[in-house]
This record gives sequence, C-alpha cells and structure tokens, in this order.
Amino acid sequence: MTGWAPQVEILQHPSIGGFLSHCGWNSMLEAMVTGVPLMTWLLYAEHCYNEKLVELLGIGVGVGAEVWNSGSEITSPIIGKQNIVEAIQILTGGSACECKPDLV
Repeated sequence: MTGWAPQVEILQHPSIGGFLSHCGWNSMLEAMVTGVPLMTWLLYAEHCYNEKLVELLGIGVGVGAEVWNSGSEITSPIIGKQNIVEAIQILTGGSACECKPDLV
C-alpha cells in the first residue's frame, strides 16, 4: 500500500481541465488552490454546504444530486447521464472555467 495520492500535484498537471469531487473540504481546498474548476457530486455530511459554496463562488457546477445522507453512512443517489453531460458542458465552456485564472 502506497498511501495517499499527491492530489495537488495531479491537479496542477496541464492536462487537468476539471475535477469531479464528492465535495469534501480537503478536495475543495485542493481544487481552489490549484485553480481547477469543480464538478460536484455530494454524498453526505457537510458536502451539501460545501457544494453551495462552490456554486456561490462560481468555481464549479453540481451534477444534480438532490438527496444526501445527513448521517455518516455513505449513500450515492442515482444521477442521470444527462445531468453529467450538462455539468461537463458547463464546466468546459461555462462560467466555472471563465473564473479559473482568478482562483490562484
């Protein structure tokens, strides 16, 4: 077992155009520090609040997870293909990418 991946180094690679995140606080900070726009798929706990912050800051877009578990058990709502396609289209050509230079 090798431990954690060097997430910040990965996100700094020029081929990275976006980051699909569960909206955990550390993942959000890593994306913000590197200026990578987020596509958010919240799961549980505080993730719903973190996703709202991403939307308010204009640094990402949600895939449309409307239901989350407020406890500690991980649940993953079914997200339709169209939701993901729309989020990718926004991420690659919408407001989230336009503000990327302002993040760093």
